[in-house]
Amino acid sequence: MVLIGACDRGGLVLDTPPQVVESSPGPDEREVGRRPLYRVRWDRRLSPASVTRATVEVRSGPQRRFLSVRFDPVRSELIARDFGDGVLAPRVEYTLRVEGVRDLDGVPAEPFEVRFWTGEAEPEPLPETGVTGWAEVAPLLASRCADAGCHGGPEPALGLDLGSAEGVRETALGVAAVQTG
Repeated sequence: MVLIGACDRGGLVLDTPPQVVESSPGPDEREVGRRPLYRVRWDRRLSPASVTRATVEVRSGPQRRFLSVRFDPVRSELIARDFGDGVLAPRVEYTLRVEGVRDLDGVPAEPFEVRFWTGEAEPEPLPETGVTGWAEVAPLLASRCADAGCHGGPEPALGLDLGSAEGVRETALGVAAVQTG
């Protein structure tokens, strides 16, 4: 039997700190667009509760950018974007810093920091976000989570019901995870 899309690590507990495997902008990158999408990817999933505006900052000197921050659990990636027009000044050094995040076992990551410099070109228009609807997600959750006997039916595992949009709204959105709080 092949299990695809498992939701845990089979009881494996890692006591080494989560490691950054990729970031955008990259270290000492130059000519970065003036409306960047900040991405930092780790070697494992992070606790979503630890990925907030308080743990991510972009600054130049004393100026700190106001960011919208989220975590993509599929790619183990933090994604941030400036609120508002989000346009950075041209030819300026900035620092992207992430501090205070931890993995699902509570192991804190070392602080991560990269310097980058913006280019002079006018910023590109904001890209479409490509919001995914329930109709696109439902078949994936049904085949890998709900119908597999884990997170569906009358007694879903850990109280997480991924079998319907209503179940997801009631048991997943804004609800603390049973195993991590």
